[in-house]
Amino acid sequence: MILRSLSTELLPTSQRAAATGMYSVTQTLGAVSGLWLVYAYGTHDIDELARAVPAVACGVLGAACLLPLFPETRHRELEELSASEHA
Repeated sequence: MILRSLSTELLPTSQRAAATGMYSVTQTLGAVSGLWLVYAYGTHDIDELARAVPAVACGVLGAACLLPLFPETRHRELEELSASEHA
């Protein structure tokens, strides 16, 4: 959700629509896989759910580790980013 709201700052206008679609797909896959992990772990009561939460948290942590792969756009104009991409 955070990446979707920051997509206007992360990407140039020419790539924004494709990135929004990619964010939607990634967000949906993340939600489904998180629920699947809880189901696959066999949670039938609250004690088993408490053991499944760390497994799901590891998936979230893994996704957070991907954030440094996005380009840094702080204090840069979108025109500057677009020009450096086409050079």
